[in-house]
Amino acid sequence: MTGFTIVELLIVIVVIAVLATLTVSAFQGTQAKARDSIRKADLMNIKKALLSQYNVSGTWARAGDACSTATRTDGFLSLRYTVKSMVDCLVDDGFLKYDIVDPSGARSCPVSTTVGCRTYMKVHCVVSGQQRVYIYASLETEANGTSLTEHCSLGASWDSNYGLNYALQVM
Repeated sequence: MTGFTIVELLIVIVVIAVLATLTVSAFQGTQAKARDSIRKADLMNIKKALLSQYNVSGTWARAGDACSTATRTDGFLSLRYTVKSMVDCLVDDGFLKYDIVDPSGARSCPVSTTVGCRTYMKVHCVVSGQQRVYIYASLETEANGTSLTEHCSLGASWDSNYGLNYALQVM
């Protein structure tokens, strides 16, 4: 009766382990790309909702109990500064169908976090005499430290403070 030797079995186990490792690492890269695709789609949906809300009311979405009269206009889109976030206000007013939060689940980031903070933010500024509105995200497949200085002076520090490396102009 013949069978496999210990050496042959060990070689098969090592080959299977190497293939499993390669598969897992390839899958993790695919997951990061998928989350980044969700982030980009989320920002497009938020952009459309912000523009619709602005066209109807003449003001930008704000966080707070009374969405249209709160003073906070810049910052985290999903953070509930008081009771409602900016996204909550867009949902309540019918401009978004559901709460949008970064795929990581983060609604805000501590200022001390400079890498890997995954959330969405909005900023208003004036560039060359014109009002601009930008929304930001942190993509996993893009390098941190990308300069966003061409956008807003406040947003320019968000790449170093929060690791945000992707901006979408709303207006």
